[in-house]
Amino acid sequence: MTAPFADHKWVPFQVGPFQVVPHELPVRAPEGKTTNRVACEGRLYSFEARTRRGATIEIHYAHWENGERDVRPHFAEGGGVPFSRLNCGRLRLDVQSIPEKAHAHRGRSYAVLRGVDVPPGPEVRPKLASVAVKELSDLAGCNVEIEFARLGARACGIREDVYGETHKYRSWPCVVFDANDPRPPVAAFLLTRALPLLRSR
Repeated sequence: MTAPFADHKWVPFQVGPFQVVPHELPVRAPEGKTTNRVACEGRLYSFEARTRRGATIEIHYAHWENGERDVRPHFAEGGGVPFSRLNCGRLRLDVQSIPEKAHAHRGRSYAVLRGVDVPPGPEVRPKLASVAVKELSDLAGCNVEIEFARLGARACGIREDVYGETHKYRSWPCVVFDANDPRPPVAAFLLTRALPLLRSR
């Protein structure tokens, strides 16, 4: 497996209230489950995100040998009960390649932006729902388009408008980024999963 971030400079970056510290050396995953439930080996790139008030989450950007990629929570603590629901493991962010037939951004990657549905009680697991970019900003408490642009994303908007998606989910929002830049997908996880749960406590 080739190194996916060979040209990337590993420096800390800010996402909303989170200071994110990347760990350059990956951890070998002898076997794990991809988002499509395929048992596979891969590499896990670790990012630790902290707020000044003590909320901490460790995130893994998984690169599987079958080509699948996803951003997943490893553990979360210090942010209250809703924030701790990130530990249930159901809120992974799938990362995919722009289709070759797309009218723009070929060779880049994208992640669909779905907002977390904050659970009404501690026993209810959070779910993901399709929402507009404006609603994502409301959930996160900051302008997600500005955050993505600051972190190197190439585009943020409706899939059909951004790269010409024709699938039935073409109206869902997405963020597009260079395949060798881990910041936008990590930011997408924090803005659409971690931050709404942190703000709901």
